[in-house]
Amino acid sequence: MHEGETKPPLTHFLLIPHGIRMYSEKVGCSYIDAYDATSLLFKKLLQWIFVDYGIREFTFIGLTLNAMQTRSEEELTPIIEIESTVYEDPDM
Repeated sequence: MHEGETKPPLTHFLLIPHGIRMYSEKVGCSYIDAYDATSLLFKKLLQWIFVDYGIREFTFIGLTLNAMQTRSEEELTPIIEIESTVYEDPDM
């Protein structure tokens, strides 16, 4: 992006395991807590995601297992998913 340009509004956000591990290190929690939606440290991790990406409101947030294809096989990986209502276009 060039100077003066703004990012388009965020409507859907996925955080793959590499990003989840990065945030667990930023928050100072274990990987186990980072993948546990019932953990208080998971809430702290989400708060940092909201701050970093400017998310103020959301309709859906979930920690899900998604099937992803690797070089050799398909495996289930944890994904943090957030959907925002703030920028929905009712005319679509």
